[in-house]
This record gives sequence, structure tokens and C-alpha cells, in this order.
Amino acid sequence: APNGLYDAVGKAQNVDPAQLRGDVTDYVSSLSADKNKLKGDAKAQAEAEIEIRRQLADFITDHPTTNGDLVNSVVQPGPNPEFDPSVLREVPGAESRDVMTGPDVHPDGGPVETGPLPDVPDPAQVRADAESAANADHIAAQALATQLRTPIVVHHPSGPPTTYTPFGTDLPVVAPIEVDAVQGPNGRSTYTPHTAPASGPDVVGTRPAPTPDVPGTRPAPTPDVPGTRPAPTPDAPSPSNTTTPDTTAPTS
Repeated sequence: APNGLYDAVGKAQNVDPAQLRGDVTDYVSSLSADKNKLKGDAKAQAEAEIEIRRQLADFITDHPTTNGDLVNSVVQPGPNPEFDPSVLREVPGAESRDVMTGPDVHPDGGPVETGPLPDVPDPAQVRADAESAANADHIAAQALATQLRTPIVVHHPSGPPTTYTPFGTDLPVVAPIEVDAVQGPNGRSTYTPHTAPASGPDVVGTRPAPTPDVPGTRPAPTPDVPGTRPAPTPDAPSPSNTTTPDTTAPTS
């Protein structure tokens, strides 16, 4: 089905989605159930398949769903063909089943004058149906991963991805298959090949630039204003350099 799990995985792996669907349904239906009827290598293979079958059964038990939802997710039947009303033919003498022969009452016995009963879905049933559909999608992804022997990583619009690791032993070391899924209100998801989010370029201005010197933000040096700086004190003559005049009269 378009935008289904097989469609997304097929596009990611360049494989026919119809072939994937057929392989999964054949694989699940062909898992051995009785190892006692086989011998040698075939018995060992049967034992491994029985273990996978048990793990799938446990997985289904942990993800309860309905047969209808499981068919829609695993088999993924195509859309019903469009109805062609031109094929209808009137049968002479046939009585329409839409004609009521009894009193015109509602299913609950109320009078017809009250109008048609509103079709209000039960919220609890709506939630249960959505959970069943979502669980069926989980089972289909787990079965596909097991059949391919390759992990499947499902990315969601938010939150961590869901990884489906194949059941079984001696699994090859391979890169996982990655798909994107968007779950609708009915619990079913639409799938596309995974697109990694593009890493944006460095945005100019995300790192703060150094603050330039703005005139006036730093105190300017104070200019010498006449009279504001005290004049230097002159050197006073030291006693050793002072000459005392000789006042003594000469002796005759």
C-alpha cells in the first residue's frame, strides 16, 4: 500500500514492496511448529524457527490487536475497487428492505418525532481501536525486521526512535533500515524513507562580537590646566653649600 511500511522499506532498500509483503507473509506462515519430525541440520533449523515463532507469539501477546488490524498491517491489502453503480439492476417484483412494515420507532423504542439518534462514538472504544491498530503496526515492523534479519529504526516527529531488532541468533552485523513514521488519530502510521534533518549553517552573530571602544566610555586623560598642578619646589641651598661671609677684622 502507498505510504505503508513495505512501501517505505522497499524504497529505502530499492526492493519491490510487493515482494517484501509476500516474503513476510510466507515467512510467518512457514515457520516450523514440530521439530520432532525433522532430523540433522533440518531439525536444528526447525528448532531455531520454533524459537523465533515463540518470540513472535510473545511479542503479539504483549501488543494485543485484532485479526482485522493485523491483516491490514501485515498483509496490507490494496484499496477496494471503486464501486460502479451502473452494474445495479432492478429486479421486478422485489420488495425493498428499506420499507418498514411495523411502527416507525428508533432502535431504542423512542418515537420518531425526536429525530435520528446521534452517532456519537464511545471515547474508550476509539482509544482501544487506535491502540489495536498501532500494535498491529508494531507487529508488522517486528516481523519484517526478523524476516530481513536487519534492524528497522522508525523515527517519529518527536521523541526517540523505535528500533525493531530481529528475532533469532547468529544475526549479521548490518546497517539498520531507517524510516520515518507519522501516526494518525486512528493509530495507523504512514511511512516514508528516513530523511535526516539538515544541519543548518553557522548563523552570523551567534557568537558575541567583542565590544568596540565607544568614544567616551573610557575616561580621557586629564589635560594639564595651568595652575591646577602645584609648581615644583625650588631646591633650597644645603648647609654644606652655603658660604658664610668672613666678618673678622684683619689684624694689624
